[in-house]
Amino acid sequence: MDEREIPDELIDQLLGEYEGPEQLTGPDGLISQLRKRLIERAAGAELSRHLGYPAGAEVPESVRDVPGYWDDACRHLVKRDRVIPVCKALLDELPVSDIDIQEVPIEDIIRQIFAR
Repeated sequence: MDEREIPDELIDQLLGEYEGPEQLTGPDGLISQLRKRLIERAAGAELSRHLGYPAGAEVPESVRDVPGYWDDACRHLVKRDRVIPVCKALLDELPVSDIDIQEVPIEDIIRQIFAR
């Protein structure tokens, strides 16, 4: 048997008490369920391969490419940055609920804020 050939026992198990074509091709039929599960499994495998660890798992330290001092450095830079406090003050004062921030580069959001 070829590696990818589906054994008859598995087919028998999937078909169970076969009642008719609707059980296979209907909206909730076996083919739809198999398609969904195969796509989910393949996408999960692809994501795991891309990440380098299982999808949904905690990021292992060996994969984390941020140095240990990164968070402290970011806090320090935010304290010294002159633009961030101005933006925060503008956000507090201006009605910015109509600014579209979905998938927009931060530069464009800042431009929208300063344009007011």
